[in-house]
Amino acid sequence: MKKVLAALLFVVLMSTPAFAIPVGTELVLLADVSGSLDTTDFNLQRNGYAAAFRDVNVINAIMSETGGIAVTLVYWSVGQVQSVGWTKNTNAPESNAYTDLIIA
Repeated sequence: MKKVLAALLFVVLMSTPAFAIPVGTELVLLADVSGSLDTTDFNLQRNGYAAAFRDVNVINAIMSETGGIAVTLVYWSVGQVQSVGWTKNTNAPESNAYTDLIIA
């Protein structure tokens, strides 16, 4: 039993990144890229996320979070692909830069 607990503890500790940065919120944005959507629908999703991260109310909410937020964009269909990796966002310039990554 001790070996099982030791192995479990090892797995848990090793799965925690050594470079973890505390943030107030971790946000996963999901975008459907399945065949049920056409280009117009896909652009609506992407441009909606982009507009949100340029919106002054969203930026103010991000700035009110202690430590900011960490955000990622994941495209999904049958599986998923991380389109924009985890990015720390604490202010307007970072939010605008994240918007540029979404659009790219």
